[in-house]
Amino acid sequence: MPKTVCTRRWPKVPTIPCLLQTADDLLMFQQRCTVRVCNYPAVKTLSLLIRQAISANKSCRNALIADAADQTALQNKRLKTPNDAYCKARKRMVESEVKSLFQLSGQRLDEAGPEAWLWHDRRVVLTDGSTLSMPDSQDNQAVYPQPSTPKKELGFPILRILVLITLGSGAVLDYAVAPYEVKGTGE
Repeated sequence: MPKTVCTRRWPKVPTIPCLLQTADDLLMFQQRCTVRVCNYPAVKTLSLLIRQAISANKSCRNALIADAADQTALQNKRLKTPNDAYCKARKRMVESEVKSLFQLSGQRLDEAGPEAWLWHDRRVVLTDGSTLSMPDSQDNQAVYPQPSTPKKELGFPILRILVLITLGSGAVLDYAVAPYEVKGTGE
């Protein structure tokens, strides 16, 4: 039996140009980033990754179980929930492609905003930054080393993130990540 390429039935969306363009953007992202026949094409993998990141329990397994429950509720074919295929699909995600999709959707949402969202007829962009503690793995330590502290080998790698957010729509237009530097270093 020949394998078929992963297909996705897109939900019906209101005829708002911004949303239709975003659906087209997701389809293009899917075509660019899905490199093989699989149960976890790029858009599905990205949605599971987001679900995993925002959940209280950050495990791959819980994200897959929650997705299986959603698929059952929608009366769709439910996938099995072993996490090895999903973890491999996550590793195949290309960060630059995800960032490009993220920036494009933020830009489209901002452009679609009504004039009432402007402040004194001006578009306002906010800047916000934060730090995130990361798991203590060798890969994370190589890219985001622990900040120098009085006691060596204590603590976790820390990632610094900066985001640009539009005041009117709340859309995130762009972001940047870098290793954390200790206070007073002019970062």
